[in-house]
Amino acid sequence: MATSNAPQLIRFADCTPEPWANGGGVTRVVAKGWFDGGSADYHWRLSVADVSSSGAFSKLPGVDRVITLTDGPGLLLTIDGQQHTLEPFRPLAFTGEAATESEVTEPTRDFNVMTRRGVCTALVDVITGSETRAVPGDSITYVISLKGSAEVELAAGVVTLGQFDTLLLPAAGTIRVKADGRVVVVRIEPVIGGA
Repeated sequence: MATSNAPQLIRFADCTPEPWANGGGVTRVVAKGWFDGGSADYHWRLSVADVSSSGAFSKLPGVDRVITLTDGPGLLLTIDGQQHTLEPFRPLAFTGEAATESEVTEPTRDFNVMTRRGVCTALVDVITGSETRAVPGDSITYVISLKGSAEVELAAGVVTLGQFDTLLLPAAGTIRVKADGRVVVVRIEPVIGGA
């Protein structure tokens, strides 16, 4: 894996906004990475998107996606002809090949996880309040504050996260999260024989 063993903090304020090609929104990549030997743009990518208008999602062959609404009254997605109403903090998984359209009545913000199929998978776990989580050594774990602030207790001390700040925890251990809003824990797990 192409990571260090020390926790890394990525402040959302330092993430550069990237406008969409269709003009319907802006994305900020909060983290992305590769396993050894990676030649793609990424093996996994975590981002926050501001969606201002309805439109089609770009097709991403070979990519699995998980979207979580964080701000706004709701978001209607039509995925391969089936409608899904996104509710805040309830992740929805779908494939990058799917014909996906969004219907936006008011601007929304969402958190996205994308992984290369056959290389890695993502487990997306939204938590509220105080909870303890194991961090397995065979995965790469991120903690992101989706709403409000959060404290993450590590063996080495406490890290405070503002909204959409991201903490990378590549080493095994246990963490305790204290949130005044919502936090997501994302585990990126390699597929055996994948990379």
